[in-house]
Amino acid sequence: MPIYDYECVKHGNFEMARPMSQSGSTGICPECGNASNRVITAPRLRTLSAVTRMSMDRNEKSRHSPHVCGPGCSHRAKPATSQNQTSGKPKMISYRGPRPWVVEHR
Repeated sequence: MPIYDYECVKHGNFEMARPMSQSGSTGICPECGNASNRVITAPRLRTLSAVTRMSMDRNEKSRHSPHVCGPGCSHRAKPATSQNQTSGKPKMISYRGPRPWVVEHR
């Protein structure tokens, strides 16, 4: 549920969590009970973790100008550890153990 900011004339700002369907209605001050108008504030994106912020920034940048690797690419790929030395293709790795996501018929 989103958190909205409201401003009481007597007691100042306060926050309320309410459904989006009630986003346009006034909030009730928890101290005096008066109806208070909603205050528009900047989104709280900086409360996200650094990794999440970096991923969001990278995705947004890629949306407008995606990076396509090719000859002369400036970044270096990590060396592959599980590649077949003769053909350069990745080795086939089989999964051993129970597969809870697969419905197996016995």
